[in-house]
Amino acid sequence: MAKHITRTIASTKIVVGEFNKEAQELVAIGTLTEEGKIEEEKATKIIRKAFPTQQVVVLDLIQDEAKYKIDIETFIANAEKVEDEVEQVEQVEQVEADLSEELPA
Repeated sequence: MAKHITRTIASTKIVVGEFNKEAQELVAIGTLTEEGKIEEEKATKIIRKAFPTQQVVVLDLIQDEAKYKIDIETFIANAEKVEDEVEQVEQVEQVEADLSEELPA
């Protein structure tokens, strides 16, 4: 039986609106999905950057959390190996110590 790694990933769907002068109402013009849970203030900054020439507002924020799983073999085949910073520092210190022993005083 294959073992799996699971993670819960949060995301926020931002519903973007713009005032339609002809209809005299706010109209949804699109959505953006961002990682994590986004509050309205941050969502406003995001949509203003995404629609710089338009006067846009946040119509709705839809928070979602989904659980994902992947078998360990596939994870290792596709993941990037990350070295632990403490281990790297110890390795550098050991190399420096070895070099200082080899060099004459």
